[in-house]
Amino acid sequence: MGDKMDFSKIKRFMDEAVAEHEVPCSDIMIVYKGEVVYRYMNGTIDDEKKVPIKGDELYFLYSATKPITCTAVMMCWQPLWRSFPACLSENTCRNIFLMSAA
Repeated sequence: MGDKMDFSKIKRFMDEAVAEHEVPCSDIMIVYKGEVVYRYMNGTIDDEKKVPIKGDELYFLYSATKPITCTAVMMCWQPLWRSFPACLSENTCRNIFLMSAA
């Protein structure tokens, strides 16, 4: 499979990202049916010492979807909270909102 695919666009994109200092290094692996069909690494893991990437580095990944989703919910919550009658307690409104979201 890897012999038939053209990965030159991916390579060019990763090379440009490193060259333009958007990222210090890149390591991409494409796996198809459990087999590595493409692997490309470039850049340095330590810019000051110019240590090239080897491929056995550990990366700390971060998912930003939860904070973004929570921010969006809170932005919706404030106008929703203001629309409830003043006689309802905050906990009652929060429970109504949570039940409607489920």
